Amino acid sequence: MSRFDDAIKDMQQRRKMIAEKIGTFVEAEAKHRVSVDTGHLRRSITHETDHSKNKSSVFIGTNVEYAKVLEEGSEPHEIIYDKPTHLKINGRWVTVKKIKHPGTKPQPYLKPSIEENIGKIQEMIKKGLSV
Repeated sequence: MSRFDDAIKDMQQRRKMIAEKIGTFVEAEAKHRVSVDTGHLRRSITHETDHSKNKSSVFIGTNVEYAKVLEEGSEPHEIIYDKPTHLKINGRWVTVKKIKHPGTKPQPYLKPSIEENIGKIQEMIKKGLSV
């Protein structure tokens, strides 16, 4: 194996380590920023890295179905139940078949974890790949 091949392997290994470091950092930032009720969403936030010969990718996210609504909010919409349901609305219990939901305001946690730390992320890359 040539010195050139060794240098390429070294750089690929560094790139993998940096991707993992960035994933861990952004995951921690998202967990710190996310709005917490039960803690289920916070516990579910994770990251994965994927590496090919010429690039590494980092994926941060969750499989919790309401995560996107929390991050982006929702428009007003109607909820229709299969059968009459008991809900507490304005302090009173009522039986409903459908309701008009007012929508929710966004409570972003993932996007700001990246956007507000882009300088730190770039510095990690620069420092990790410097020769």
